[in-house]
Amino acid sequence: MTAPQFKLLWRDEFDDFDTGRWQKANHDFPENAAQFTPDNAVVEGGFLKLRISNTPNNGHAYSAAEVYTNDTFTFGRFEARIRFAPGSGIVSSLFTYRDDANHGWNEIDIENLGYITDGVQYNLISSPLGGGALTYQPKVVQTGFPPTADFHDYAIEWTPVDIRFYVDEKLAWRDVQTRINQASRLRMNIWPTNNAKTTFAGPLDASKIPAEANTIGSPCTRTNPELTLLATPSLHLGSAPFRAQARGKGDSRTPGNNTEPPTRTTDHGFRTRRDLQRTDRTGARCLKAKRERPSARVAATFS
Repeated sequence: MTAPQFKLLWRDEFDDFDTGRWQKANHDFPENAAQFTPDNAVVEGGFLKLRISNTPNNGHAYSAAEVYTNDTFTFGRFEARIRFAPGSGIVSSLFTYRDDANHGWNEIDIENLGYITDGVQYNLISSPLGGGALTYQPKVVQTGFPPTADFHDYAIEWTPVDIRFYVDEKLAWRDVQTRINQASRLRMNIWPTNNAKTTFAGPLDASKIPAEANTIGSPCTRTNPELTLLATPSLHLGSAPFRAQARGKGDSRTPGNNTEPPTRTTDHGFRTRRDLQRTDRTGARCLKAKRERPSARVAATFS
């Protein structure tokens, strides 16, 4: 099978929160023990930080965070450098999601389920156009490292033929679901599970809330689209209203066998690829950095 080719659409180094590109969510759904609030999605020191806090919000015991793109995309590659948040019952994700899910669910997930200390879950969620029963295709894949301990590159490669997931540029999982072909937004979030509705991320360990990961950025940047991230714009680039009720996660997913206790923090950031020598925008050489500037990158398929 010929690998798809991509060209860079954009990248975000998170020097600030670009409202021309991103929005902050303010909604909830039944499986979420928190209300998403804009105050919990912040850019600090060159990092996007998504937080869970003990702040009561709209009848929920907690506040959490989600951001999503103004533009929608159909097929392509999406990538971010992420340190996920640990803690049983805590979900942190990079995913694509179709707004009008009640009339045809399309979702592609990279999810860290905090009780899993050495793997991440990939999931495809779909339903027929017009609505109908949801099909879940979850797969927990061992990473060989704790996803909550440091930053790693996670990517979704979405084509009409298949959907592939990459970790640090290596193929981790491949799956097929041809129903996932509708314009979707790129999203990132963190939320505590409501165990009365779902246990797929394990029982919620409230002692892990709140916490924050402290990170440091580097000024090195990269402009070579073959080495940066990718994804495809849909034919409908306008920003449609988000339907809060459509974001609910089904409770048919259950935890796996790994129940080792996680380490403490409920904040995750998004950064560029791992430490490499690269050239900056002026052509000057950047030395290997212990920390790199956060980045989410999007590019389009062209063949």
